[in-house]
Amino acid sequence: MESTCHWSTIPPELALEITAHNANDIPTLCAMSLASKTTRSFAIIHLFSSIHFSRTEDVALWCDMVAQTPALAEVVKYVKFWDRSPTVTPSVMKILSQSWDVSAIPPFPNVEVVEYNGDGTVPIAIKGGQTTIFPRIQKLRLINVYFDLFAKLTGLIGACGRVKSLTLDSVRVEEPSEPEPLDPEVSVAIPDLTELEELWVKECNNDYDSEDIIFRLIDEYPTPSHLRTFALERFEDEDYQTCSLGAAEKVLQVSAPSLVNLTLDPRFPDTEDAEILEMFQRLPAFPALDSLTFWLSDSHGVEQVVNSLEGAPNLTRLNFRLALYADFYEDVQYGLALILEDAFPWGASECMKKIITRKFPSCRNIVFQFCIPDDMEMHFRRGMRRRTEARLKERLEESGADIADCLHIEWLNTEFEPVVYRATNGKPAWGMSWSEEWSEPETEASDCESEYSDELGSLPSPSDLDMYDDEDF
Repeated sequence: MESTCHWSTIPPELALEITAHNANDIPTLCAMSLASKTTRSFAIIHLFSSIHFSRTEDVALWCDMVAQTPALAEVVKYVKFWDRSPTVTPSVMKILSQSWDVSAIPPFPNVEVVEYNGDGTVPIAIKGGQTTIFPRIQKLRLINVYFDLFAKLTGLIGACGRVKSLTLDSVRVEEPSEPEPLDPEVSVAIPDLTELEELWVKECNNDYDSEDIIFRLIDEYPTPSHLRTFALERFEDEDYQTCSLGAAEKVLQVSAPSLVNLTLDPRFPDTEDAEILEMFQRLPAFPALDSLTFWLSDSHGVEQVVNSLEGAPNLTRLNFRLALYADFYEDVQYGLALILEDAFPWGASECMKKIITRKFPSCRNIVFQFCIPDDMEMHFRRGMRRRTEARLKERLEESGADIADCLHIEWLNTEFEPVVYRATNGKPAWGMSWSEEWSEPETEASDCESEYSDELGSLPSPSDLDMYDDEDF
């Protein structure tokens, strides 16, 4: 007679491990939630750990679900208000911009991350502040949103209490020179950044003010004294300013003693190279810094910036990040060649490795990171990736960098996360939904050689670049 094991007899620790193993398998989790009350209690932990509100109907549906199963509200860790399709009406961000009563949502006692993402504004006039709905909020992410008053941005940040992580990605303040006064009925909290540990900035500015968002936040409100991560990111648009040089210096001067991870884009449009280098020379040492990342481009030399820094004695990892974004592989080739031509060689009297060792004596890992969009062909064609890596290594060897023993190469997605490729077919491990207009790029049949090998060709040498205009890239 076959023995059976009832789920209720499985130790809770083992049941949690089983459901955690299927955390990204939604169909399996749904099946588990229907199998029994016991399996359901474990499955919903992962099914509802992150929820997205993309339409107003979603909010009403969630309220009904919580009314029937109150435990749902307790398992949510991440809440996103996201316009998946801003053209759909009514969109949730549109309603938010019209002072929609978000306080009608039942509280989320364990949510730590709140994200507003979409072409619209976000609510600041929530009764009792954001902490009424999200009492344990730790991270606030603002992506693709705008404010007609700087006070509304600071009011939202202030309403979240002392958050530990703040992301400002494509945030705009469209404040006119003579703005209308803020509605007196709107209670605006003062932001307190003293407990901030992570600050991520990408394409963030004030359209009507020479002093950008970051500068004003640091200048007008309590500044972070324990900042561990500061990132000035960019991706596609090289002419778009992440933040001003003055704002970057303000943050770095205050947080240099505590910073552990630092990402810098040395590109500051409308700023002379001499001013940029002088700013880095004024900075103090970074005693706690462990990881330093530089964005490479074809117009600014990172070598001069490294030489300008006072030093980071405990740095163990130095990253060089390159954005490869183009519709055609040939354009990627020449764009990469332009960057490599400008970035190397380092130093007239000493090689790249000696310069890095002198500035960062504990550094043992030099990592080059290629960032490409998730739907780009190179994610699916390992022959392209291998040839790109080979050209990088060739250029480093030609320039006498002498870093082969500590060189590493990574491929990142648009969230700057390492991409894992399947060994069997070279495809990325994630699953994507393709529209009718776009289909998944073809994948090579073998590890390196394939029917596509002839068309891939090799990357151009620097001498080949004279026939191309830099504006093409």
